[in-house]
Amino acid sequence: MYNIGDLSRLTGVNSITLRAWERRYGLLRPNRTPKGHRIYQEQDIHRIREICFWLEKGIAISKVKPHLANMHEAVASDPHRFDEAIHNMLSAASHFNSIHLSGCIDEVFSLYPMDIVAEQFLPSLEKAMHEHNAISKAPHAEYSYLTIQLKQRLRHFIDVQKSRKIKRKILLLKTEHPYDRLDLLLLAAMLCNYNYMPVVIEVPIEFIEIPAMMQQSGSNGVILFSNHTGPSIAAAQKLHEALGNKLLVISELPGNWSITQNIAVCEKKLDPVLEWLDMSS
Repeated sequence: MYNIGDLSRLTGVNSITLRAWERRYGLLRPNRTPKGHRIYQEQDIHRIREICFWLEKGIAISKVKPHLANMHEAVASDPHRFDEAIHNMLSAASHFNSIHLSGCIDEVFSLYPMDIVAEQFLPSLEKAMHEHNAISKAPHAEYSYLTIQLKQRLRHFIDVQKSRKIKRKILLLKTEHPYDRLDLLLLAAMLCNYNYMPVVIEVPIEFIEIPAMMQQSGSNGVILFSNHTGPSIAAAQKLHEALGNKLLVISELPGNWSITQNIAVCEKKLDPVLEWLDMSS
């Protein structure tokens, strides 16, 4: 649960504006404590993100409410809502048409907030890509071509978000193993929605360099991605101590969250990452 000050810090929307959205436009419905103080939930943060999304599209605040009511319901109720966009992307990728593919990707990013893109559209796209690869004559090339374009769009989203009010910097790295998936940039984009400034390094980094990178970038913590089982416990423990106990390893491990030798480890999901960020602040 969050008070209005917490909500303002997390979303970058000042308290006066939040109260106006509640009283004047009915966009927020916080619970109240026995003393009358507002209490907000996680879904209120997502709702504020959606409000900001529509405001950035030029929708007046007085006209935002119908859009909020329609978007998630429409997406949830229509399992084929993304079919056309996915078909167009796969077709553009199969013809290696960068202009068409870039236009298709931009359209999706302009139509939907990042949480819908990350949690609903991209999983649907990934499933369709695997099905398409089974019949494609150049599956690896097409997959790589599409992934490169998606990464470029995610980088652009992250760069735009960095101009906003920022809570703190977080360094996102990957291990020495090849890492071609979108997870690193996708998490960075989602963290932008919570007013973190991700410093993303997409090339493999040696452990010995990470403490200096954290200091030189002014980051408050390090999130280390691994596409296998992660670094050895001994190596991770040494790095964890060198970073002042501010290391999170994201790995292909069972369960959402665990502490191994005082090292935080979680799967590639947003909620445990946010929990760790709160705990380590």
